[in-house]
Parts: sequence; C-alpha cells; structure tokens
Amino acid sequence: METDWIRFVQKYHQCQFHGDLIHAPLNQLNMTSSPWPFKAWGMDVIDPIEPSTSNGYWFIFVAIDYFTKWVEAPSYKFVTKKVMNEAAEAANKNIKWILLKMIDNYKHWHENLPFSLLGYCTTIRTSIGATPYLLVYGIETVLPIKVDILSLRIIQKAELSDAK
Repeated sequence: METDWIRFVQKYHQCQFHGDLIHAPLNQLNMTSSPWPFKAWGMDVIDPIEPSTSNGYWFIFVAIDYFTKWVEAPSYKFVTKKVMNEAAEAANKNIKWILLKMIDNYKHWHENLPFSLLGYCTTIRTSIGATPYLLVYGIETVLPIKVDILSLRIIQKAELSDAK
C-alpha cells in the first residue's frame, strides 16, 4: 500500500509542484528545551522575499518559543543583523511553505502572514505532541471551519433539537 501511495504522489502534479525541494544532506537536529513557556526564544530572519510586498516589505523576522513552539513573525522593510537558529529556521521553512500555498499575488504576501501563523500555531507539532496554541492558552482553538452553527442564539431561534 505504501508503494502505491508513493507512486500516486509522484504522479500528482500539485504534490510535485508544491513539495519541498531538499538539496542539502540531512543533519541531526539538536533538541533545545525550555523549563517553562516563553523562557527561551529562537530567532531568525527569512531571507528577502522576492518581489517585495506592495508596501515595500522584504523580510520576515521569526521568533519561536522553545517550550510551546509558539511563533511570532512580523514583516520588515530592512534588517540590519541576521541571527541563525535551528528551531527558528525550521519554523521559517514551514511559514514560507504555508504562505506559498495561500498566496495568489506575491505582492500581497504580508496580508496572509497572520493567517499562515494561525495555521502554524493550530497544527500539532510532532516534537511536542500538541499544538502551540494549546500550550500557550491551555485550550484547543475552535477554528471557523469547525463551527457549523455560529451561536447558541441561532440554535434557540431555529428551535433545533439536540440531534440536529
């Protein structure tokens, strides 16, 4: 079954187009941990994104909390110093991948950056077995796509049964 799946994915155009291109040999990741949330952060800058946004932003500064894997990523026009970090670089790769999936017009990538961060922070990280959102807020998020009925008031007005 696994062989069939690999063949299917190799033939599927979108998987090949959006798949990760890995040109470097694999390196062992070093675990960096933190004793509690927001004690230690990793920081990095995503290289200039071509073309710049419509308002002239080229860079994304990524900061990731080692404990919760929570990511903050504001965009900037200029960066004067670049700090390298393995955890932040892994987050960079994921954020860039999410942005590429979301954008139609590269000039407006900064408008989708908050949504890509929401997607990143509400996805289970295999290294911690939970979402960063859960570790930061103590509850899982309810995304708009999960909510079929927007409020209890709508249920009461429509007089829906428990089954419905």
